[in-house]
Amino acid sequence: METPLVEIIAISVPEQFMMALFAWVILGKKETARFRNVLFVGLFAALFFRILQMLLGSYVYTMIPQVLIFAALIYFLYRVNVLESVVSCLVTMIIFAAIQGAMFNILCLWTGLTEAEFKEENLYLLFFAIQYFIVIGAIVYVIYRLDINIRYLGKKNVKKHYVSRIRFLILQLIFAFLQLIIIYTIVVRNIEFLYSQENLLLVILAVIITITFTALVVKSVIKMGEHIQREEEQKRQYDGREIIQNINYLYSLVEEKRYDELKSVLESIKDDINSGMIRITNKANK
Repeated sequence: METPLVEIIAISVPEQFMMALFAWVILGKKETARFRNVLFVGLFAALFFRILQMLLGSYVYTMIPQVLIFAALIYFLYRVNVLESVVSCLVTMIIFAAIQGAMFNILCLWTGLTEAEFKEENLYLLFFAIQYFIVIGAIVYVIYRLDINIRYLGKKNVKKHYVSRIRFLILQLIFAFLQLIIIYTIVVRNIEFLYSQENLLLVILAVIITITFTALVVKSVIKMGEHIQREEEQKRQYDGREIIQNINYLYSLVEEKRYDELKSVLESIKDDINSGMIRITNKANK
């Protein structure tokens, strides 16, 4: 079935732009990637999505290629690493799928229309688009104001145990995204199935559980950065106390004129630096 022009103009193009903007904000790229890159990502994503729809037809078949293309656009145009592009893409897709799916299914249930009937009515599409982008815009604004981001993924010195946890979170994000798509597709494509009160209750329960699980996974991705930052602050405090203790010790050696011991301590520090035990990246400081 040919995609209605109103759906392309009112939903697809603005949605891809909002997704590009959302990824730009949560990546913390406001200082490094220009806003025009957001426009390029949104424009190219909408174009590729339209081509995929024409070639593959069903939204279900375009889902995985769309995710891969969007992640690739983020990687090249925002100039991030693979981990950043994958996580930001999945978080963006999950949040947009959760909001769009919930609102779309509620509107279908409220009007009693199937997916095909709903998309044939331009008035319903415009009404949905307005409500949808108001909700998305509010979320993007809050995230921007609170500076909620996953900037920590761009660090090259993230510890191994955190990298393992991030990889596990990526698997959870993929699972949550696929589960959302499957549940919402079942609801929209089988609207008659919901005429039974028991079936309707089961579907609603499945949606609530999935959204709750998804929210917890996304929260874990965001919180990971706070854990890493807190650990770095504790390490800096510990290193600072250790430096002060060493300075006090050297000072006491000077005060007591124990120069042989002072020389031995300084040579020990020099050996640690030369062996790489103490890392100094700036050669001048070394």
